[in-house]
Amino acid sequence: MIKALNYKVDTRNKIMDATFAIASRGGFSRATTKEIARRAKVSEGIIYHYFKSKEDLCFELICEFAQSYRREAALAIAGEKSARARIDKLIDFHFKSFTRKGNIFQILYGKSGDSPVMMDYIVKNAIAPYAVMIEEIVKEGIASGEFKPQDPAITATSLLGMMQVNIIRLHFGQGAGPAENIRKGVKDLFFKGIAKALTIAFLLFSGAASAYCQQTAGEEPAVFSLEETISAALKNNKTIQISEAGIREAQAGIEQARSRFLPKINVVAGFTRNGSVLSTGGAPGKKDPGIYSGYKSDNKTGLSLDQSIYNGGEDSANLQQAKIDLDIRKQKLRARKLDVEFEAKRLYYGLLLAYQTRQIAGSLLEQARSHYLQVRDKLKEGTVSRFDLLQSKVQVSKIQPEVVRAENAVESIANDLKKLLGMKVDAPFRAAGSLGYTPLEVREKEFLQQSYLNKPEMLLKSLGVDMGKWSIERAGSGYRPQIGAQAGYSYHSNDMADMYNSRHNNWNAGFSVTIPIFEGFSTRARVDEAKARYSAALLEKTDLVEQIAVDVRKACLDLAQAEAIINSQKDNIEEAREALRIAEISFDSGEGINLDVLDAQVSLSQIEKNYSEGIYDYLMAEAFLDRSMGRSALKEEGNE
Repeated sequence: MIKALNYKVDTRNKIMDATFAIASRGGFSRATTKEIARRAKVSEGIIYHYFKSKEDLCFELICEFAQSYRREAALAIAGEKSARARIDKLIDFHFKSFTRKGNIFQILYGKSGDSPVMMDYIVKNAIAPYAVMIEEIVKEGIASGEFKPQDPAITATSLLGMMQVNIIRLHFGQGAGPAENIRKGVKDLFFKGIAKALTIAFLLFSGAASAYCQQTAGEEPAVFSLEETISAALKNNKTIQISEAGIREAQAGIEQARSRFLPKINVVAGFTRNGSVLSTGGAPGKKDPGIYSGYKSDNKTGLSLDQSIYNGGEDSANLQQAKIDLDIRKQKLRARKLDVEFEAKRLYYGLLLAYQTRQIAGSLLEQARSHYLQVRDKLKEGTVSRFDLLQSKVQVSKIQPEVVRAENAVESIANDLKKLLGMKVDAPFRAAGSLGYTPLEVREKEFLQQSYLNKPEMLLKSLGVDMGKWSIERAGSGYRPQIGAQAGYSYHSNDMADMYNSRHNNWNAGFSVTIPIFEGFSTRARVDEAKARYSAALLEKTDLVEQIAVDVRKACLDLAQAEAIINSQKDNIEEAREALRIAEISFDSGEGINLDVLDAQVSLSQIEKNYSEGIYDYLMAEAFLDRSMGRSALKEEGNE
């Protein structure tokens, strides 16, 4: 098994080495898989066994080069004590690496410059992590007073831009002078802090990288509290806006249901041409007989009134259902708002945790670097072995990716949160405050009672039961009589000029009763259907009651668990710091070993992470409890 694994690794490495060698001559776009296979002494099909496509091979090559470069760079500058000295050494290392034969630009561009550049991938996997590495050194220099206060992200990207733009020009034979002179010029400009030079380099190089590596220059980040985050998320959510429109629709439905209790009054007008009519005579001054028998040219105008007096209770049931529908839509809106609020809390607390994790990783890296310098000095004195030095170097290299991952986590979570808030992905943003919590007294019975009373899903199930009751009532109206009243007042005449007078007017009034005898069992079917829905609504309500009990119990258990972790790790942090201090003193005095210091550093970092994650878990358990209880961090209007 081990032999097979080694074979796979060796084959993959051979393909990568062959690709690098061929692409160094003319660029990756001109390196064919056939040529790569021949150079690696493998079949062309084997390449696609290890890599999905030629582009995937290029991505892997870039990623591996970037990781290897950062490791070598970290080791190259690890021996320097000051931030300024590390930047100085890094510039030397950068120019040496990117101007020697077989550098990464020969792979990306060739000599003609016609090779495609996968900028998004390069920014994410090469530029951004490298910029973070430089940024950490700049932060140290600012903290120590070596550098003047300025934005570390902009400074790091600007330095990277000055170096890379000049190296790209050198690559295509357009350099402003020998590489050595350019390298000295970059150092001179950077350490003197000429703002104009930094800005020009930044604009030339970091168009694609700026959104990924730093906040927008000259723009203050938007700082949001938790309440502001929730408010902005609710305001931006399209589903909430749709639900609010649905409430207005339900309110209109209530008015429509009420209208069925009011009379319907209509103006009637018309003309009818009859072939023949009954001929009757009439005494002068009396009603014209034509208003009864009709006219050949029959003109008619008038008013009609229809009023439903009783229709078996259908109108009353319809009105009650319309009112319940409004309440249902309000509770659905509440549920959606609470879902958005929970998501806002998850991302907000997640971002605070990412900030804390980044700070912990940065502190661990600083401890590892400082210890490495101490071990290096002791090696010169002959009091430690070279193995101790190598151990310390490896410790620095192992921690560096953790810093990069922590930085990427901050960026990723911030982008998700900005999307929820309706902000552009490149907009500067920062969550206010830091991770912290206030212990909550766990009262499970009280929480459960509040959940039954306030959770929108519980209220929706209760409203569903009520809706079912009125559905049965409405369906049963088919068994009961229908009573209505009608009235009218009209004018009839065969002559429009002689129409509106007492000889041609008439009125009528009456009522009607309809008693259903047999409807083919349709009413019974509707009633049975409504009863089945009512029974289902009762079962759904019972099921939700049980689920709410489970959710509240889970929230209470999670709160207790998170608080136990917080309390245990809180005490251990001070103990871990003391253990690290003792290990460092023992090592410095020659009584302890190097591994004790390295282990103590990692232990302290892990306990600090456990403590931060415990607080995050507690906050999320509390947020889940709030969601289960239908409780919002914001004041709810009208208890909607």
